[in-house]
Amino acid sequence: MSQSTVIDVSKIHVARLLLITTPSVVTSQSIVRQAHRFRPELHIIVRASSADQARALYESGVYMAVLPEMEAGLEIARQALLHLEIPVAVIQQYTDAVRQKIYAPIYQSSSDHQLLAKFDNIKNMLEISWVNLMPGSPLVNKSIQDTAVRTRTGASVVGIIQGKVFHSNPKADYSFQEGDLVAIVGNQQERNEFKRIAGV
Repeated sequence: MSQSTVIDVSKIHVARLLLITTPSVVTSQSIVRQAHRFRPELHIIVRASSADQARALYESGVYMAVLPEMEAGLEIARQALLHLEIPVAVIQQYTDAVRQKIYAPIYQSSSDHQLLAKFDNIKNMLEISWVNLMPGSPLVNKSIQDTAVRTRTGASVVGIIQGKVFHSNPKADYSFQEGDLVAIVGNQQERNEFKRIAGV
């Protein structure tokens, strides 16, 4: 990131968001410094391995630090609970509670009192919504590819519950069926647009 060629290729001057996934907090902090030299207002989301790393990264000026191992564990737990037929609303309450417990110490120790609001915002940007395809839905009997979900809405289909079967990251040729419970990821506008084309 410190080399001019890398800066040019990364298009940092026009980027809307910078994602940093390196596991090294030192490298992440260096990238943050260089990026903010060119774009002080640029929002940066970065990977952190622990709450301590997240705090250090916030002090470097990042917009959001995410703990991927914790998030992956939550997704595994979510899928297991879905297979046990636990109501989706209950699962969501559980994952929200875990996130609050893990991330709260980071907010409390930070001098930025708006971090909690920022977390709520980024959570909304990346949230999963579950959409039930009702009888008469325009998506029924059409494949993910044919409906061009990603192109038309910006949202991604990341899972489908069909009866008691859970399809994780379904392929493009998956054909939507009446009664499918479809998991989509995207910001609020993208998720709302999926609901619109699904006839919800």
